[in-house]
Amino acid sequence: MKNSTRLTIFLCFLLVVPAATWADSTTSENVPPAIAIPANQALRLTLKAQGDQVYECRAVSAAPDKFGWVLKEPDADLFDEQGHKVGHHSAGPKWELSSGDTVTGHLHSKAQSPDAKGIPWLLIDAEKASGPTLGKVISIQRVDTVGGQAPDEPTDSTMLGQIKRIKYTATYKFYAEK
Repeated sequence: MKNSTRLTIFLCFLLVVPAATWADSTTSENVPPAIAIPANQALRLTLKAQGDQVYECRAVSAAPDKFGWVLKEPDADLFDEQGHKVGHHSAGPKWELSSGDTVTGHLHSKAQSPDAKGIPWLLIDAEKASGPTLGKVISIQRVDTVGGQAPDEPTDSTMLGQIKRIKYTATYKFYAEK
């Protein structure tokens, strides 16, 4: 086989391989200490999320005459390393696989995203987990975020209850005890 043919095949391969395959080659390897995984945990699953961060215009609790964009929920599809849709991420926060496995959690800590427009990177403690894949998950990391920040447009009482959907992508890493 000629070198030019090999090069063409290789370049075609790069175009066909889903982005999720490259998830571990991104900036997530440089995780800030604030969201580091404890040494007694091992990576169980990595999924790429693509969807929206959903914001709602609400009164600011400290100043009820002021309004702002408040995160209502994430609404994202989850993809495996081959780029196949395998689940959904929603309010809770909750991750649910097509197999029926689920995990919900609460915020442990966060760190600023290297992407200026990216939502923060997170470490989430699992609260409820079920199923053979997610059932033993105790921590979830959100890394490699792109986009998703609250709208920067001003709000007022006429916008109360309005919804804005902001596109984002992220990598979610699920950890269980070693």
